[in-house]
Amino acid sequence: MLLLISFSAMAYDVRKGSVELERVKPVYNWEFNIEGVETGGRWDYVIFGEKPDASDLVDEYDVPKCPPPPMGYVRMILRNNELPYPYTSCWFEYRQSPDVYKVWELNILWVPQSGSDDTEITLSWERTGRTEYKYIMLNDDINMLKEDNYTFTCHAFVPTQFEIVCSRYHIKSIEK
Repeated sequence: MLLLISFSAMAYDVRKGSVELERVKPVYNWEFNIEGVETGGRWDYVIFGEKPDASDLVDEYDVPKCPPPPMGYVRMILRNNELPYPYTSCWFEYRQSPDVYKVWELNILWVPQSGSDDTEITLSWERTGRTEYKYIMLNDDINMLKEDNYTFTCHAFVPTQFEIVCSRYHIKSIEK
């Protein structure tokens, strides 16, 4: 069985009496599900990605994060201060595709049940769909297209901030 995939389409122009090739733009519809689990088993997750019919502003795909419990939790949010409240802290955030460069801000907060001990949090992620980006970097040093997890020390009551940079082109600090 032979399967051919083409990004061009033929169209017959009645006025010209000829067949012309039209370039069909590829569709990029992708997402990353990022889960954070601390050593005691508490966890949270966020989802970010792109859809052709999404907006870089608020749309039906964006879901604000609900308030946290009183104590004993890991809280992950996608922070975007350019959006109106309550979308400044999202659980799911999708933006329009395609593009050449986008940045998401991921904030993670550890609130222990009691005390003020730090904890180790392991982030793991899975991508679904096809992305146009060559690089999707977590804090400029973890290529999320090549790696699938990252562990760090999270201080109690102090938000840890990460930047997720998506780019079609070489990012200066990437040497890996």
